[in-house]
Amino acid sequence: MTAKDILLAVIIPLALAELGPWCGWLAAKVLPLAAKLHYGETERAAVRLEEWSDDLDDIPGQLTKLAYAFGQLAAGSAVSARRKATRATAYRSQGALFEAYEMPGKAAGAVRPGAVDAETALRAARRIGDYLTAHPGADPVRIQGELAGDDALVVPRTVAVMLAQILGSRDPLRG
Repeated sequence: MTAKDILLAVIIPLALAELGPWCGWLAAKVLPLAAKLHYGETERAAVRLEEWSDDLDDIPGQLTKLAYAFGQLAAGSAVSARRKATRATAYRSQGALFEAYEMPGKAAGAVRPGAVDAETALRAARRIGDYLTAHPGADPVRIQGELAGDDALVVPRTVAVMLAQILGSRDPLRG
């Protein structure tokens, strides 16, 4: 009997017999990570984890259960990587937009609720409305502050319309 024969006849079956029960346990530990990677911290992740755990119980064989769990983990990792890449691309392409979105509460001169009187807001809404009427089309709108110098903020026309609607509402900037 050669070493190869001993390996094939004794060692491998013994290793599989000892490691087999651990495969089911490991598969059950891998599925929550797979669900979290695939669906994030959502209720849907909890639902999928429950479904996958039920599927795991129906799968015969310990190694097959482990293969199923690692398949879910691979799929979850791919989705997570794609999600991160998409967010990174969106951030790079629209970085200023994200910064502006996160900025209002932190910016110097941020407007507090109630700090702008209704008359000022309505006057600004009328001025924006007049500008949009006088300059029809789909071109972006240049907004120049009264003390901004030569710099102008350029926003999509739909944003200017939305701003005029917000400023023209009954209680503008009330909070």
